[in-house]
Amino acid sequence: MSKIGRNTECWCGSGKKYKKCHSGRDKQVPLSRGDAQGVLSLFSNVSKCSVPEGVKHECQTRIVKAHTLSKGNSLKAIAHEGHVLGLKHGLSSLERNSGRLTLERIGINQASTFTGFCSYHDKELFSCVEDESFKETKKQCTMLAYRPLMREVYVKEANYKVMQELRGFDRGFSFSEQLAWAKISNVNINGAKLSLADLNYIKNRVESSIEDHSFDALNHLILHLEHVPRIMACGIHGPIVDIFGNGLQEITSLDDKRPAYMTVNLLALDDNGYMIFSWLPEDGEVAMKFIESIKNCSLDILGDRLTNYIFTFFENIFVSSMWWESLGEKQERINELMMQGVIMHVYDLSMIENESYHYNAINVRGIVELY
Repeated sequence: MSKIGRNTECWCGSGKKYKKCHSGRDKQVPLSRGDAQGVLSLFSNVSKCSVPEGVKHECQTRIVKAHTLSKGNSLKAIAHEGHVLGLKHGLSSLERNSGRLTLERIGINQASTFTGFCSYHDKELFSCVEDESFKETKKQCTMLAYRPLMREVYVKEANYKVMQELRGFDRGFSFSEQLAWAKISNVNINGAKLSLADLNYIKNRVESSIEDHSFDALNHLILHLEHVPRIMACGIHGPIVDIFGNGLQEITSLDDKRPAYMTVNLLALDDNGYMIFSWLPEDGEVAMKFIESIKNCSLDILGDRLTNYIFTFFENIFVSSMWWESLGEKQERINELMMQGVIMHVYDLSMIENESYHYNAINVRGIVELY
């Protein structure tokens, strides 16, 4: 490789000059565990109200730990002694569990929270689901979808910052190792940037419908459950397969077209269980194929397939400790599902297709379409 000028833009893609970036990188002291902890703390040290600029003048200074899954309606329904089981994020948890995702005990005050709203807007925006009976209105379904959407925007913004910081974690690496690290870093940074752009597009559409009080940006499908589910979850993702494992869309950074997304809420409201799917009408081609797989599935096994789906594609999940203990050997199956997609977003679809596991976590009674 020819010599790089000190004032030349660095080859790694950071946008910095070479002298301010990778010059002499192989001779620098490798970063420590404490350095890694400091970067990962970017996930949790952001406190801001995520409402649109037009209503920020209403904000109060106190930023609260906003629950994406209601503490009063959902988490308390499955809690034992004020705790549920969920995934703890961070380096310490991964080290404690040898790099595997594992459900751990979490207090319901800390479960499913993010510092993404001020005290005023957390109350004002979501009072229609926190303080009113669930009537399955478009407003209520929209606001239920808005919570996990905003959490995902919050997480992706933090993830983007973390990925940029991780670009510099190749101190002390040989040049060939620096090249490999830069390639991985750029893929992750570009992926985070694209995902954030997708989510902000959906966010803007949903917020416009909230501001004009039409609440018509999303279509919804509501599943009525036989009882409060033993697992609670919410999130937004681009579905790549339906509940039978049939392909729906391929998501790559090479495709200029925005992938279709769906928001999912598995929760309890008024002591009743629901699973609610929400999507933009323009994403209907993919969404309706997914919905058709639900409609075409026997109610006897639908709950088990949805359980496979939730543990495979979502991470904001909380479960009853008593239910978890009742699973016995099936716990390992759940652990394997949670590890799906963690390494390079690779999935073993045979695990999703498998019908031999019965969890008794979700029991579907009926389907309501709210388009």
